[in-house]
Amino acid sequence: MMAGLPGSGKTTLSLELGRTLGWPVLSKDLFKSSLIRARTGMTDEEAGRVAYELLFDQARELLIEQKLSIIFDTSAHLTFILDHVARIVEIAGAEMKIIHCVAPSKVRLKRLKERAATNLHYPFMLRMATAAIEDETEHFRHLSDDKLNIDTQRPLYMCIGEALLYVREAQRIVDR
Repeated sequence: MMAGLPGSGKTTLSLELGRTLGWPVLSKDLFKSSLIRARTGMTDEEAGRVAYELLFDQARELLIEQKLSIIFDTSAHLTFILDHVARIVEIAGAEMKIIHCVAPSKVRLKRLKERAATNLHYPFMLRMATAAIEDETEHFRHLSDDKLNIDTQRPLYMCIGEALLYVREAQRIVDR
């Protein structure tokens, strides 16, 4: 599971990690953006709730039914997200590893604005107050202490290397 505020580098790291490992990346923002673009008449909040339900259903299908490893790309800033995913992981008999992507607010806001300028952005994200948050401690207190914190200001290859070591350590434990 990827965790972090909007613009923290979660999706960039998720996609590269997914390509490297051959794992599907499940994105809450993709579902939410699709619901908004489809002009369902849902508010941002309603679309967000439905997007999470779709994401949880897809995670269940891939982890439990198809027995595939996945990358769950979401902010994970709310306890219910972690609780739902933890239940799915437990039913699947799998192990969850959490990677918390961290970057200062000025870096996150710059990234969000760059994405908006190149149309690689979900418009609802720019309005989020989380872009200005400096201290993330309160938002991610519910995450386990054994999560991997990655400073995504570093080059992507360094972040990927660190993430791969962390994920592969879990695989070695499972293989034993």
